[in-house]
Amino acid sequence: RPRTARHLLGGPHLRLYGRAQSNRDQHRPLLHHPPFLLASRPEHASHRRPPRFRRARAAGGATDQPSAGRPALDPRHGQAPGPDRRERGREGAARARSPRRLPARRAGGGDLSTLFIDLDGTIIDVRARYYRVYAFACAQVGIEPLTEPTYWRKRRAGSSTFGLHPLSPGVKAVFQAAWLDSIERSDYLAYDRVYRGVRESLGALAATGRRLVLVTLRRCRPALTAQLDSLGLSPFFERVVSPLTDAARDKGLLIARAGYSPGDVVIGDSEADVQAADFLGIASVAVTSGVRSGRFLQRLAPTVLIASLRDLSPAVLSQAVPSPQSSNPGRALS
Repeated sequence: RPRTARHLLGGPHLRLYGRAQSNRDQHRPLLHHPPFLLASRPEHASHRRPPRFRRARAAGGATDQPSAGRPALDPRHGQAPGPDRRERGREGAARARSPRRLPARRAGGGDLSTLFIDLDGTIIDVRARYYRVYAFACAQVGIEPLTEPTYWRKRRAGSSTFGLHPLSPGVKAVFQAAWLDSIERSDYLAYDRVYRGVRESLGALAATGRRLVLVTLRRCRPALTAQLDSLGLSPFFERVVSPLTDAARDKGLLIARAGYSPGDVVIGDSEADVQAADFLGIASVAVTSGVRSGRFLQRLAPTVLIASLRDLSPAVLSQAVPSPQSSNPGRALS
């Protein structure tokens, strides 16, 4: 049967838009044709302007040609082209790479400042509890624990409990789980003691009119509340701030969410406290009686470095923050 043009155009082997044909098809008539030109020539282009350009013309009366003191609009984007847009893009990229610092917000009315005070190692002596939980975790993975003096010498020099022994990932996970599951158990919390003279120091600081807020990374809120009550520490604090989830275990963010002002102070015994104050742009007081040594903390350049919280008299505190300078209304602790 003769092959007609109608028969060929209706065949299933037809390739549209100039796609490559097999050698067999290219020998057939009418199949090897040039590709279709879809809006690639001026006569195929639409005479209508892009929608965004039409809206810009209707709103501002812009024309295709620049007027005096006003650049022409870009038909593709409806805004002025040129180096300004590229410069704004570079500035945005630079801001994204720079360290993020939260703006200060006042934690209360008037000129009263807030003291954000750490718990473990700052107010209470945790050395007995920490070492016993460490020895228990070592027993769970079958390794010999360090002696207590060696353990604390390494810890105060900056080592983490999880980095004291070279462990495989699987064994390290078991070690960490044993530590985290036991560190806030009531039988281990019973080893904690309040540092001598700390209650008197807290009372003296509260008598100056400053607000005392406890900031801790403890996970178990009921156990924390019970311990504060049993040690007689609850009456000193206006509020207790602790993370609700493991993802929120950052002291800087905890204080930021609670509310703070430029005249506030973060007090603690570890790098977490000094770094939180640096993040917020407020003063820090580091105490050397806890987990980290004075030599380690001095490298972090806190505002004030003292041996114990009982040394933090109102006179010493006024050296760190003479008086709040911010006049922003901010927001109060809730």
